[in-house]
Parts: sequence; structure tokens; C-alpha cells
Amino acid sequence: MADLTYFMLSFALDPIEDAYKTGIENLKARFAEAERKYEQLILSAKAEGRSLYQIDEETGDSLDGGEHAFYEQVVIENALQCRRRAFAIMIHHIWEKHACYVLGVAEYQCNKAYGELAKDRGLSVDRPRLERLRMTANCIKHEDAELYQN
Repeated sequence: MADLTYFMLSFALDPIEDAYKTGIENLKARFAEAERKYEQLILSAKAEGRSLYQIDEETGDSLDGGEHAFYEQVVIENALQCRRRAFAIMIHHIWEKHACYVLGVAEYQCNKAYGELAKDRGLSVDRPRLERLRMTANCIKHEDAELYQN
């Protein structure tokens, strides 16, 4: 019987890759549009000889007329970062599930998985990249960059 190990892993990862690309493309397009709006706001203010920064006569507060346009870029950039973090975690989780399935175990143990899959099953395991993915996913989940260095 043919070994469908990589086919099954690809079957799980392909929809995730498609969802990631679709979402990222949408967010990048929104970010480019927000940047364009902000630049247009600045150019418009210059052309009209006015400043984006004004002082509220009643309160004396300084108001930034472009703040809302810039804030839109910040929100989209945060959404991009959230999406990237979520997909890094998802990809590693799928690897864990796949390794457990192939090895017939209930709990994932990275060192055991790397060794058994490579030695006993004869599969090509890119340990350094998988380890980097595991550490990145753990840093994201636990919001602790020090985990990556330990």
C-alpha cells in the first residue's frame, strides 16, 4: 500500500495556505489603500495651505487631522500580525497532530517524533525548521520571546 503520509499532511495544510494567502492579500490591499488615503490627506492639506495639526480654541488641545487615517493603518498592521501569529500556531498544531497520527501516540513529544519519524519510518524530517516553528509557536502562544532562546 502506498504511503500517504505526506499527501495527508499536504491535504491538511493546503486549505490553510490558501486561507492565509487570501486573508493576507486582502489586508495588504486595505493597508495600501489606507496609506494612499493618508498620503492624499497630507497632499490635500499642503495644497490648501493648511496644517493637519490644529489647536482647539475652546480647550487648547492639539488635534491631529490625519490621526484617524494613520490609526487605520495601525489597525490593519495589527490584523496582519495577528493573522501571521495565528497561522504559525495552526501550522505547528497540524504538524503535531500529523506526527501523533503517524506514530500512533496520543501526546506529541518533539524529540521522540523527530527521531522516530526519521529513523523508524524513513521520512525526511527537517528538524531545525520544525524546531524553529515549534519555538515560534510557543513564543506566540505564551507571549514570551525568552522561550525561543531557552
